[in-house]
Amino acid sequence: MEEALEEAAGWVETSVPFWLRFMEQARGRTPDNVLAPPTPARGGADNIAHGGGFWNLDDGEALLITFEPPDAFTWSIQTHTWPWFESGDLAHAQTSLNDTQAHTDSDGVVRAVVCHQDPGVPNWIDTEDRPVGMCIYRWVGASSMPVADAVDMASLVGPTMAGVAHLQRWAIADRAGGRLPDDRFFDLPYADLLADPAGAIGAAYERFGWPVPAAFPGAVRAYLAAKPKAAKGRHRYSPEAFGLTAARIRDEFADYIDRFAIAAED
Repeated sequence: MEEALEEAAGWVETSVPFWLRFMEQARGRTPDNVLAPPTPARGGADNIAHGGGFWNLDDGEALLITFEPPDAFTWSIQTHTWPWFESGDLAHAQTSLNDTQAHTDSDGVVRAVVCHQDPGVPNWIDTEDRPVGMCIYRWVGASSMPVADAVDMASLVGPTMAGVAHLQRWAIADRAGGRLPDDRFFDLPYADLLADPAGAIGAAYERFGWPVPAAFPGAVRAYLAAKPKAAKGRHRYSPEAFGLTAARIRDEFADYIDRFAIAAED
């Protein structure tokens, strides 16, 4: 037992400086906000491509990673802390993205956005407010690799907002014209969901004729108790931080606001 404990202590003593050196050397090989080409992992499978880089972002900046979905068994992107090489907090934040989660844009490109605040676009990877961190990718059995550029978030949010508003106008028109059967929709105001989560979701069940599980209300209350609102602080957003104005947002979503009688917020 004594020998085993000494061996374990020696492993810890050795591994801490080893991984710190690994991170320092990895960051020294590639400029910030650039993904390095894949390199073989010593002792790893030869059909897995590993690569990555480090973000170094101010507020209002994002690291944009773009690629066509590879012909691969699977792929993923995830974050690690600097300099300790810890995985991002997967349980409480969107710190990774894989082939089953990613949204592909209409031009066939996946755009993953690494930044500090939710930009309101698909494929956000949360830095957890860390100004510097590591982003790695694993492509299993693939032939193409991602590239990355540091961009101003305003260049992403404006066009994406316009695209979302266009899709909403299309859906509202098709519902009004009967092309989308209204009985397939349930409109749930966000204020109602906040006021009574279990009741609001239960109303959706009833709308479609589904029985509400007896344990459901208690499960919702238990979940909310385990994850209290603002447990990790509150995010404060302003349109100006994303290159927008409140008037522009209201103009883009005027049809949606009118259709659902959305009240203006301060």
